[in-house]
Amino acid sequence: MTGEIEAMFGLNGKIAMVTGGAVHLGFDAAEALAAAGADLAISSRDIGKAEKSAAVLSGKYGTEVLPLALDHTDPRSVAKAFARVMEWKGRLDILVNNAGGGSTKASGNFLENSTDNIAAMIDLNLTGVIYCC
Repeated sequence: MTGEIEAMFGLNGKIAMVTGGAVHLGFDAAEALAAAGADLAISSRDIGKAEKSAAVLSGKYGTEVLPLALDHTDPRSVAKAFARVMEWKGRLDILVNNAGGGSTKASGNFLENSTDNIAAMIDLNLTGVIYCC
């Protein structure tokens, strides 16, 4: 970014976290934040994916990227991840609460899901998001 646009939208010196930031739409959000100059924490249930994506973002944009293992449906995992961000940078300016998705346990027809599967989807897409706030 240059000039007026950078002054308006630059994120140099800001600390951002993208849950589910290692792949797909979460990675795209993390990439946009890195391109704007933010240092990032990105999370995934799979730490290997987070580490690989962190290396890509850091190499491409020169920002610091902290990879984190996070199961955002588990309040203890959320507390541990946010504590790590606080240890790393001392604050969090931007949260992109991206993690979530569908379930691979049933067909695409919501009405055919078991009550356990519905509860798991609510944990993933609602409760987990609330824990991260």
